[in-house]
Amino acid sequence: MGREKKCFLKFLSLILVVSIALPAYALDEITVTAERIEANLQEVPMAVTALSAADLETNNITSTMDLTKAVPGMVYRKNTGTASASNVYIRGFGDDESRLTDPTTGLYIDGVYVGRPYGSLMELVDAGSVEVLRGPQGTLYGRNTIAGAIKINSRERGETGGKVALTFGNDGHKKFKGHADIAISDSTGVSISAMSEESDGYINAGAFGKQGGKDLDAMRIAFDHEFGNGWEMILSYDNTADDSDPTPATTRPTYNTAANSSFNYVDETDSEGLTFRLSGDLGGWNTSLIYGSRSIENYLDSHISFRYTQIMDQEQDSVEVSVNRDFGKLNLTAGFFWMEETFDFEYDFGRFGYGASFDQKTDQTAFFLNTKTQVTDQLTLTAGVRSMSEDKDLIVSRTNTLGVGPAYVIGPAGGAGVYKLDFDREDYKVALDYKINDNLMAYVSNSTGSRTGGWSPDTLTPVDEEELETTELGIRSTLGNHRINATYFVSVLDGFQTGISSGGGFGRSNADEAEFEGFEIEFAGNITDNLSYYAFLTTLDAEYTELTVAQAQGFLGSTNAARQAACPAAGALNQNPGVWQQCAYNLKVKGAPEMTWSVGLKYVAGDFTFDVQGYGADETFALTGNPRYAMTDKYDKYDLSVTYEPEGSSYAVKLFGKNVTDQHEVANGTGGLVYMYDPRSYGLTVSAKF
Repeated sequence: MGREKKCFLKFLSLILVVSIALPAYALDEITVTAERIEANLQEVPMAVTALSAADLETNNITSTMDLTKAVPGMVYRKNTGTASASNVYIRGFGDDESRLTDPTTGLYIDGVYVGRPYGSLMELVDAGSVEVLRGPQGTLYGRNTIAGAIKINSRERGETGGKVALTFGNDGHKKFKGHADIAISDSTGVSISAMSEESDGYINAGAFGKQGGKDLDAMRIAFDHEFGNGWEMILSYDNTADDSDPTPATTRPTYNTAANSSFNYVDETDSEGLTFRLSGDLGGWNTSLIYGSRSIENYLDSHISFRYTQIMDQEQDSVEVSVNRDFGKLNLTAGFFWMEETFDFEYDFGRFGYGASFDQKTDQTAFFLNTKTQVTDQLTLTAGVRSMSEDKDLIVSRTNTLGVGPAYVIGPAGGAGVYKLDFDREDYKVALDYKINDNLMAYVSNSTGSRTGGWSPDTLTPVDEEELETTELGIRSTLGNHRINATYFVSVLDGFQTGISSGGGFGRSNADEAEFEGFEIEFAGNITDNLSYYAFLTTLDAEYTELTVAQAQGFLGSTNAARQAACPAAGALNQNPGVWQQCAYNLKVKGAPEMTWSVGLKYVAGDFTFDVQGYGADETFALTGNPRYAMTDKYDKYDLSVTYEPEGSSYAVKLFGKNVTDQHEVANGTGGLVYMYDPRSYGLTVSAKF
């Protein structure tokens, strides 16, 4: 511990000397809304990655999983054995269990929070920009943003016209994507976007043929109107039908299924959303009202050590009202948030009548306040607070998807019954940023975040709320025609919710405390008029710092024999408590790679544009006990593209390749089988504007 801090302080000293010596130099400004007000990225006292529609196109970021190319310290992958569910880790915080607990990273689509990770591994159908906020966002974004927040903002309507793109690639890959903007009047218009994608798959499933293919259709329609008095309204509807194959279980490290995992995998996910946004001036206050209604239905038939099936139906409604006003030396943002979620979940595991049905309802209300005070011309104080109240009600019944019975869960009285949890929580943030000169800003912040508790799905024991406190030290610098931003952070996580294996199922437990320390450095700029670049490098030191003996033994294995095999020096379970704890302290925190990196180059030569991206991460573990079969491999991937777009023309042609070195990377593992990431792919995209 402390290595990252020393490196950061040395780097800060170097940047300070160089930036004072250099004159101010104009560089394209990046505007973000991370603090719910528009601001220059270089003046925001938090770690933010901002990607425009052009950035997404340049870096061939077509889905949320591709964000790992551009976001320091992010691990974004498919949940085990699924097609559209994800687990996201930022700075080592994340989760892969989503039945009766909540995600750690908040996903927002046009300002509407998405309550479940099912369907969150999504194609960016009509994205105008993406912002990824790293670190706890408990004050302005609240519920379950302990690791960070991903904000996807849809493209704004342009002038009447549109664009279509056709893509053809290997393994039968075909994709259509397009949008059309229609002006009804000077103040009213409609925007329509659609996408359809399919492929044959890349996993050899014997008699069942190729699996792992894409089959997705999505659309969005938005109606906007300006009322002429400073108020405007947007009403949008989106729908996605994703019948893509879940990732089949294969033998390591091949693309071949084993005999006990070969069958027709199914993952059918239908999601839709309705969003209404009204904004304008109300008595000198910039006012915004957002109503969102979203639903997700999912049926999964997959293999996770054994056959695993589930049926899921989630619906949510939310309302957020926020106001902002600039008083000169003081900028104030305040708001109210309400959400109601119903979540019906039914599953069967292992063909042994093992499973249950859960009917859960969650109600949450929250109030938030954030102020930015200009203390001096150079010094700004940011202070925020959020007060939240949440109620969870759960009904458990002894039924399951396959009907092999009687169904049961490992809980009191067979698990059937009614359960209830209530949470009340306040989170805060305090930050000081100092503008040293036009080229350099430094800041220090202290913030908290929380994730509400739930239940361990296979034991129904309560899972406590987890609480995170992060101290962050950062610099935002512009040196000549380059940006160099660096961030050092220390996070202490109390009540760490993490997965354990219990009685053959997937359980949940709390660790008393874990600590995360890391360093992030980002570079971007123009080397010449034609050559630009982007790069980042992160380091992370994650460890358990406080565990009870019972927690330590639970983390080391699912049975007494497994625990003793993992810590032979401890002897019997009731002996040598310090040795048991030390064995667990030596475990790697899952989803926390010690290093991630990315480099991107863009070169424009006349009508041709050449793009190269390289990115990678150290190995991580998908299970708390660190079994070798559940290790996610270290990887280094490279993507290439060449685009031909004649100046002034309405068409473009793009040749691309993803994972061109065919890096075979294991995403997750259970038992003796693993789940592979996509292999090398390549194709051609032809697009035209009209």
